[in-house]
Amino acid sequence: MTTGKGTRLIPWLRNTLLGIGIVALAGTVYLYFAWMGTPWEKSDQKERMLEHLSQKYGTEFNVRKVIYSALAESYQGYAYPTGHPEAEFIIRQDAQGTGGYSDVYVKAIWNTELSVELRDRIMALFPEVVLSSFVVEDLSTELMARHRPTYQEIGASPMMCAIKMTIPEDWSTLTDEQKGTERNRIEQLSRLLQDMRFPVLTEIAYSDNEQTFYEKANVIFILEDGSMKESSLP
Repeated sequence: MTTGKGTRLIPWLRNTLLGIGIVALAGTVYLYFAWMGTPWEKSDQKERMLEHLSQKYGTEFNVRKVIYSALAESYQGYAYPTGHPEAEFIIRQDAQGTGGYSDVYVKAIWNTELSVELRDRIMALFPEVVLSSFVVEDLSTELMARHRPTYQEIGASPMMCAIKMTIPEDWSTLTDEQKGTERNRIEQLSRLLQDMRFPVLTEIAYSDNEQTFYEKANVIFILEDGSMKESSLP
């Protein structure tokens, strides 16, 4: 009798262990995809990123790989303009970004031949720009001038980058006519960025004294859509 019971228990035990194994395997697969993302979603994101970049900048790109960040619950890709793998940059899913993505493409190409024409044409519009301030930076750190709109107020994401430049002028000493001239130059820059397919956040600061920058700097933003946002200084 004991042998019979043991014989009947073997299939039950085998099935139980098999069931536990299947559940454990399913749980492992679920946790892997929850942490690493799914292959089909990565493939879909790659296509979406390629389409977004080509429409935004008017040129062709390659996306080398796509990864999933479980902490951010979003996908990010490593992309580069076709033919220029040395100019690799990150594009991320971003609810605050234009079209649902943010990227730092302009930062990746700023000191390369790909941006020479853009830099030269900006310099032609603003020949007096302080060269040391004519840079592209991530928005992870923010310059908090007193009258300056914050990135949050202009709807910019910390995952974006911005062209930054300083004009060595005290805005408060300019006449209304001179201020109008400056605003006209910035409008020309906005059109230039759109025409050249570089719709990147641009920050133009007017300050003739580094020590009083935070108190007196007047800052004008050109947003990705070409609109402008100005400081509250008169």
